[in-house]
Amino acid sequence: MDELFSLTLKLHGSFVGILLLMAVFNYFFLNKKLDLVTLKKRVRAVLPSYYLVLSLILFTGLVLLGAVQFKNIYFVVVLMITVWLFVLVMSIKTYKKMKFLQTEEIESYVAFYKKKYIIDTVLLFVMMGIAYMAV
Repeated sequence: MDELFSLTLKLHGSFVGILLLMAVFNYFFLNKKLDLVTLKKRVRAVLPSYYLVLSLILFTGLVLLGAVQFKNIYFVVVLMITVWLFVLVMSIKTYKKMKFLQTEEIESYVAFYKKKYIIDTVLLFVMMGIAYMAV
């Protein structure tokens, strides 16, 4: 059981790191001037992998909780779940907003998209710091 826990904890941390890198990459990818079609294609290409990593984080987190038999649900675990839900909801809002995007709204969408990834990055860094201090 200790091997399962330690391996899953390493995977969980790795997936959070990958999500952090993806958020930083997506932020810088938006600094180019893009037309509407190119922007939609890039967002549609990036979001599935973002959702995949989010689901892997959820899965490994649930395996970790199962490994400790759901006995140790501390404030940090509730905070992690809250941050995960916030990131997921903001990603869904980003995609929903992109579906109905018009050419004249590109600037406001890119600003919203950049804000979303800055918030994701800050939340992930803060959550990683809190999680490592709690251990």
